[in-house]
Amino acid sequence: MFSRLLHLGRASRGVRGLDASHELSRLTPGDSIVQDWLFEANWTLYIFLVVAALVLAALWLRDRKIGWLIAGSSVLLLLVVHLMMDWLVETRSEQIARKLNEMAAAVRKRDPEAIFRHIARKFQIAGQDRAAFRHNVEQALRNGMVTDLKLWAYDFSEPGGRVRFFAKPSGNTPGTEQYWLIRAEFVQEEPGQWRLAGFEVFNPFVNTDQPLTIPQWGR
Repeated sequence: MFSRLLHLGRASRGVRGLDASHELSRLTPGDSIVQDWLFEANWTLYIFLVVAALVLAALWLRDRKIGWLIAGSSVLLLLVVHLMMDWLVETRSEQIARKLNEMAAAVRKRDPEAIFRHIARKFQIAGQDRAAFRHNVEQALRNGMVTDLKLWAYDFSEPGGRVRFFAKPSGNTPGTEQYWLIRAEFVQEEPGQWRLAGFEVFNPFVNTDQPLTIPQWGR
């Protein structure tokens, strides 16, 4: 993802003068798999449960009816259970986001081992396998072509291990002021472990459904 983005920065300056918020507004979370819905933080649900508990507590204080107390206790129990599930269980999207952040941090530390801890054994990109991609990444880190990588606006609305986000690499190469729309796919190589299997780079402003061709790498 790293040197490939910088190669693209030299080959194409992209479209200027457009507001980046145009594409950001399109990356809104959608329906995800049931497991994520159950275990991830849902602030709308939290607020609803807290308000419901307060209303039931007020009704109990007014009437002193046991039914209000039982209902309020049940709502509080549901809130506690949901908070515990969110805290104890790392969902698919939480794990993928964490690993992307760890890979970006490893770029800043010039630590390819930490990056490839999260790369799938069957990784493929533009006809290159994991070993060839690692060679390019190590070279880019060693010569300073990439010194930083910022990732943001993760969108997990597509099923499985697919994720969309924006990426902005920085380094000693001209054209690194640009950022790109990335569509990546993670796969489970082991139960509960998601790793990056490949990604494509897109213009973040126009033709966002057409993968960009990158010199030296092909598409």
